[in-house]
Amino acid sequence: MIVITLEANQLEVSPLSSSEWIVSDAALARTEGVGVVAYVESRLGVFELLELNKPAERNYFDSLSAAIASIGYPTSRAA
Repeated sequence: MIVITLEANQLEVSPLSSSEWIVSDAALARTEGVGVVAYVESRLGVFELLELNKPAERNYFDSLSAAIASIGYPTSRAA
C-alpha cells in the first residue's frame, strides 16, 4: 500500500493487480462508511483515472503519481 498526503487528505493507494489500483481515504471511510474514491488502471504506459464521484469522466496521465495528484472530491459526499 502507498500512502499519499495531499493538502488535508491522506489517500491510500492499494494495488489490485500489477496494473490496477484503488484509491481510498480513511477519513472518508470513518464518516461515510466507504472510503474508496477512485480507480486507476495502467494500459500501455497510460494511466486511466476513474473518480467515483465522476463516473462518466475518464482522465489519462503518464504516471500513477500524476493520476493520484489530480484526484479531487468534496470532503463530504452527502450534500
